[in-house]
Amino acid sequence: MSSIRVSNIEAKADASSPTVNEKVTIKNSSGNVMLQLDGATAGVTTVGINTSGNTFTVVSGNIGVGNTNPGTKLDVSGNIRLSLANPQIELNSGGPRLNVPAANTLTIHTGGGIDSTANEVIRVGAAGSVGIGTTNPQAKLHLCAPTGGDAFLMLDDVNRNAVIYAPSASSTVGGEFYFRKGVPGS
Repeated sequence: MSSIRVSNIEAKADASSPTVNEKVTIKNSSGNVMLQLDGATAGVTTVGINTSGNTFTVVSGNIGVGNTNPGTKLDVSGNIRLSLANPQIELNSGGPRLNVPAANTLTIHTGGGIDSTANEVIRVGAAGSVGIGTTNPQAKLHLCAPTGGDAFLMLDDVNRNAVIYAPSASSTVGGEFYFRKGVPGS
C-alpha cells in the first residue's frame, strides 16, 4: 500500500447541531489506528493517538487515562510507571521533586530542578534505611545535622514535647546526647 501525505486538512461541524458518533480515523498500513477523533457524545470530542517517539500536546482541556471525565490537566485512573533510568517527578518548575537515582532508592529534594542532585533532604535506601540530612544512611533511621550543627529529634504529642539532643562535635559536651522536655534550642 502506498502512503498518502496530506497537509492543511480542515473539518468543521455545525456547532449548533453536532451529530453523535461522527468519527475521523487515520490508520497506518498495518491497519492500526494512529489518530482517532470520535464524537461519541454530541458536542464532545475524544482524541486518541498512537505514536512512538513523538510529542503529544493538548493546548487546552484535560487528559484522562482510563478516565472519561478527567477533573485535572492529567487524571490517571490506575497505576503510573516511570520506566526510564533515574525517573523524576518535579512539582512546579524548580520546586520539590521525587527522584529514583539508583535501583530501589528514593530521594526527596526541596528544589534544584530536574537532573539536579542539589537540595536532597530525605533518602530511602535499597535496604530500607532512611536518611534525613545524609545521602548514605547507615541505620534504619539516620539523622544528620548540617556540618557544625546540633542534631535534634523532636517527639510531639500536641500537649508536650520531648527532645533528643545531640550536641555538635564543636560543643563542650560533644559525644553525648540528652533527653529533655521542650523544643529544640530551648
